[in-house]
Amino acid sequence: MSERGRVLVKVRGVVDRELAEVKPVLDRVVDEALRRGGLSVDEAAELLRGTEVVVGGRRHRLSYVLVRGASESLQARGGAPMYKFNMMPALSCPGAGACGGECYALQGYFVRSGVQSLNAAAHAFVDYVIGRVSREAGVEKAAAVLGALLAGAVKAEAPPGSIIRLHEAGDFHHPVYIAAWLGAAKMLPDYTFYTYTKSFPNVLRGLWERALDAYRAVWGGGLPANFSVNVSATADNHHLVPDATKAFKEMGVAVPAVFFYVSADLDKYVGDVDELAKNLLRAARDTAGRILVVEFEHGVSRQRTAKSAEKAVEVVERIVDAASRSGIGITVAVPLAEDGDVRAVALKRIAEAVGRRSGSARTVREGDRTVVKFAVGGGEAVEVFIEPAGRKQCNICTRCVAPRPAARLREEAPLAEAVTEVAERKRRRAALRA
Repeated sequence: MSERGRVLVKVRGVVDRELAEVKPVLDRVVDEALRRGGLSVDEAAELLRGTEVVVGGRRHRLSYVLVRGASESLQARGGAPMYKFNMMPALSCPGAGACGGECYALQGYFVRSGVQSLNAAAHAFVDYVIGRVSREAGVEKAAAVLGALLAGAVKAEAPPGSIIRLHEAGDFHHPVYIAAWLGAAKMLPDYTFYTYTKSFPNVLRGLWERALDAYRAVWGGGLPANFSVNVSATADNHHLVPDATKAFKEMGVAVPAVFFYVSADLDKYVGDVDELAKNLLRAARDTAGRILVVEFEHGVSRQRTAKSAEKAVEVVERIVDAASRSGIGITVAVPLAEDGDVRAVALKRIAEAVGRRSGSARTVREGDRTVVKFAVGGGEAVEVFIEPAGRKQCNICTRCVAPRPAARLREEAPLAEAVTEVAERKRRRAALRA
């Protein structure tokens, strides 16, 4: 059996175990939804908030099993509150390639018993509702019921104005599931929904066509403006990304950005980094925000993070060179790091390399971070944002959250003064620890 096959068997076992535990509760929820002929968002919120289930040995509201507050590493004070909905990795990822066996969601924090059990229970909830309601009442009714339940879980757990992050783990794997989230977003216009996907419509066309058919049959009209999908590029799918961005655009799905996760094993899958850079730029130009996010690998091991950071320096250099050859203007945004770990070193090297090619540099404040922006070339620029991972500020940055980035920016002092400010903060922290 292949490594991916072994992973799928293992993950399926975890989901089946949780399903066995929660199935009696899920039956009562589905029975109630079918008895009423469907649910409003408020009815679903009341039902899920008032239903308790034991997951991982602990009793939870069913709404909490589905929608929970995002970790502090994803948000910062001053931005909208963030909540998350997760599935299990691999099993819900039909577009996964090399990442299928190396996914960060199969390691570290995600395999802690409590976290894994909650994600598996949410996965079991989705698949059980889809399967049972589809058999008993049809696909369109399944989309309507699941959409109301997902919207109800959001309303039960998150205040209006919240950002809902789908799939910190998992992806779009079923047309009813996609339709249900689109419907949930349409029913909750005061919330913002966003995600990343490798389930590309140019590859999995039937998945998305059936999803949109089910959505329109239930909710009608256009797609909700508060729902965005970022195209997730990897070392082995980057050649598909330009067409994926176009396909989403043609379907009317908002794509704020292209997101490239720099694998520590980049060399294993990419023979031509120049071709990779060209594909990423082509795709980013077609996004609504004209944004490319380049993120270091994280959450697996320090050694892999260090290797990924080293590869990221080369990737960014090649992106800048590809933009120059193609006459594409770009802005490279590099956060300044205070500590001296491998990510900080890589960020400094990226800033130095881009600075040699740039005609200008300015600094801005994004939440707690100082970001240096280097302009290279002219015209309507593509922004290349370097995300070193670690402590992110997604609710302040918002590059991936909405089709029009709305980062809270404040013009800062000249570059040299900004670097001095970061160094001074580092010195003060060291003094406090002493």
